Amino acid sequence: MTFAPLALLIGYFVLVFGLDGWWRSQNVYWFYGFEAVFVLATSALIRPKWILPKDGFWRFGLPVAAASGIAAYKVAGLLGISIPFDLSNAQTVLHLLVLAPILEELVFRSALWDLIQSLLKQEQVTLVLTSLAFAAGHFVAYFSVPEAFHGFILYQTIYVFLLALGLGLSRKASSSPLGSVLLHFQFNLGFFVASQI
Repeated sequence: MTFAPLALLIGYFVLVFGLDGWWRSQNVYWFYGFEAVFVLATSALIRPKWILPKDGFWRFGLPVAAASGIAAYKVAGLLGISIPFDLSNAQTVLHLLVLAPILEELVFRSALWDLIQSLLKQEQVTLVLTSLAFAAGHFVAYFSVPEAFHGFILYQTIYVFLLALGLGLSRKASSSPLGSVLLHFQFNLGFFVASQI
């Protein structure tokens, strides 16, 4: 094990989860800026592959990701779980369709993936750990949202863990996070489209 990847990994989790309340009290773009700096620092340390393979899991996963996003939205309705996002708000749509797919994938399927993989050298463990971290990153909101949204946070934690496994399989198959960015976008697009029909 080398010191730098371990320090970046620990630093990320301490700053994200240890300061969750502080991040939530700031403008959301502060956190996005922090994530961008984290991705750049990790990229400088571990040179990731920024290629989109000609073949791979991600191509076949695009329609599945879109259908899964639609299903996640519709199942919430069937279960009586209200969605706490205003999907008619332009800023929310920007976050859902642009910022989340790019930044979350660069953090979880690139920076964290590369750091964990460099330390443990086992892709299956990396897949599970990054998926758990992705789900935990969504679950942490449970402690700061009104109780009326707790059901959604629990529901979201489950479906994003399953989504993260699929995104991680794409990363594992292609050795690049770019396919998972496209899959994440497709899932979120499906979620958004379902809210409009």
